[in-house]
Amino acid sequence: YFLPRPTVPLINCEADYKFIKQKAFVSKGVFEKSIKIKDWKKSHEVISGSNWIATIDEMKSLLRNGFDSEKATRINLFSMANIPQVRVNTTEEEHNYYQVANLQIADNRDLFPELKVHYYFVLKDKPSEILVNLLNLLPLEGIGGQRSTGCGQVKGVEISETNVFDSIKGDSFIALSKVIPAKKDVKLMGENTFYKTSIRGGRIINNSKNMRLKQIRMIDEGAVFEKKIEGSVPDLSPDNLSKEASLYLRYGKAFFIPLPKSINHA
Repeated sequence: YFLPRPTVPLINCEADYKFIKQKAFVSKGVFEKSIKIKDWKKSHEVISGSNWIATIDEMKSLLRNGFDSEKATRINLFSMANIPQVRVNTTEEEHNYYQVANLQIADNRDLFPELKVHYYFVLKDKPSEILVNLLNLLPLEGIGGQRSTGCGQVKGVEISETNVFDSIKGDSFIALSKVIPAKKDVKLMGENTFYKTSIRGGRIINNSKNMRLKQIRMIDEGAVFEKKIEGSVPDLSPDNLSKEASLYLRYGKAFFIPLPKSINHA
């Protein structure tokens, strides 16, 4: 299981700064062992790829008798492919040709024939019957855009109860979700809260009336908090949306797991 790298100031990492910045995905085992961020490059307990880091024990358990440390460092989680596109619903020539970046789950079969990359989604509570039915439709409907060309294919869904992250202990918290703090949350964030932000919303929902969703700044995954906050679900509907229309809500509730102190202080 990979988690986001904690967003902490890398003030004591010196020459290893670039190496650490590249590791966007950190395995559960690294959190469990509380391996200090500034020691990641020189630690004999870990192994890393281009954008991930994990413990050697985890990789040996995953690959079993096929474990090869040199080949393991070449494992990828995903790749990006730029695909040319042409606009067909406009007579304008300008910007008709463009490219779309597609994120593709990595194929590592040339390294380890049985190795596959999967997505996992964590829920705080047992899913409702409606949500279960929706999830079971994903292999039929796919997810995302351009599904007719093979994008967003989902081969199967498995739902199970787990305590997989209960083994991680710590005195602060890392966010696994994007967070929109409520006004009451700001006072709880404290001096030792570290985060990056990104803007969401703003897409057009009605071309003829030039209606766009409002934009909002969200705290990104991997943010570190002193205390748990609740987060919020604001309405991004444009002001000129009719009262009878459905609202456009942006989910910004917080989802935390503990963060070991040794990782928190890089």
